[in-house]
Amino acid sequence: MIRSESNQPRPATVEPDRPFSEPWQAAVFALTVHLNEVGVFTWTEWAEVFGRQLRHPDAADDDGSDYYHRWSAALERLLEQKGVMSTEALDMTAAAWERAANATPHGQPIDLANDPLGNDEPATGRRSRVQRRTDLL
Repeated sequence: MIRSESNQPRPATVEPDRPFSEPWQAAVFALTVHLNEVGVFTWTEWAEVFGRQLRHPDAADDDGSDYYHRWSAALERLLEQKGVMSTEALDMTAAAWERAANATPHGQPIDLANDPLGNDEPATGRRSRVQRRTDLL
């Protein structure tokens, strides 16, 4: 794993003028910053959860190849711990996006409205806390 000037780990594939190698990495980074800014969690809480993810036994061996996968997993874990999103809601949302992606013509932006099973709210009929929180985005 490459270390930045502040001795923080960062992916080995990062070029100085291009910090993200995939668009989703920039998106999950920006979402994390935004959720902190609106008070969902503190940087201390983030650092603790992210640090555990980086030290997890199945993390990539020092090459940084899974850095943003670890980042994403830490964000998911922290949102679950804070009661913002349950694992079930996360799994349902991920499945809906996957179905939407599979139903979207090649070269077109993926839109959750393309989910062939629809965009219905959970069985409770109530919006989840994460749906309410994403209204802030």
